[in-house]
Amino acid sequence: MSLLWSEPVRIGLSPRRVELARLRPGLRRHAVVGENARDCVPEDGQPMWTGALEALDALLADRTPGGGGATVVLSNHFVRYAVLPWNPELVTAAEFAVAAAQRIQLTYGDAARGWEVRASAAEWGQAGIVCAIDAALLAALAEHVGRAGLRLVSVEPLLMKAFNTLRREVAADGALAVVEAGRVCVGVFSQGQWLSVMSRRCDGADPVRLIAQELALAAPETPPGRVELLNLGPDRAWAPSPELPLRTHATPGGHSCRLALYGSV
Repeated sequence: MSLLWSEPVRIGLSPRRVELARLRPGLRRHAVVGENARDCVPEDGQPMWTGALEALDALLADRTPGGGGATVVLSNHFVRYAVLPWNPELVTAAEFAVAAAQRIQLTYGDAARGWEVRASAAEWGQAGIVCAIDAALLAALAEHVGRAGLRLVSVEPLLMKAFNTLRREVAADGALAVVEAGRVCVGVFSQGQWLSVMSRRCDGADPVRLIAQELALAAPETPPGRVELLNLGPDRAWAPSPELPLRTHATPGGHSCRLALYGSV
């Protein structure tokens, strides 16, 4: 079967839930033709993603066999972020890659060993954002997807997926917050540049309080005019306030695969 007409698959991978959506290719936008999801539980003594990959195997086994490409949207639980300040001495891609790896090492220490590091291309004179993912997770994803007859097209960290989708909405002096079950991730911007990025567990904690704390630490003298909020966690009302002006953004309406389909339908 030609890959041009093969059925694309989108996967949302998080520690406690895995989603799989099948799409029908279209000239402009794909149509969703099937969705399925499974809850999972992280296994004690194992990497946090082990149970998620077992759930993914079950979802792929239920899918009608066939080729195609798979895109994975990866929960912020599985990604580490850092801001890479602008450095005019970084000229080549190799120099930029080394600096990104050093930034992750400086931020996370020995825990960063075995992580695969990627940095987004920043405009001249601007800070960039660095993402790090366990290399073993990336290898396992490719293996599990390949066994199902699919080709792993890309792995998209959730914060970067949200930023690329909402970048025109984020104010030059603003913030982007992504809330999932058990985690909140906040990127703060100053004069249109990444100023800081924070990702914290929030089991039992109020995400709004954690967002406010990060803003107070990152920009105490210039609070953001607005916080763009993407909620992929438990549904709740997000009331804007003068202290923390939130503007919420919808996830795919009517679909159970909110993580997998975010930004694609």
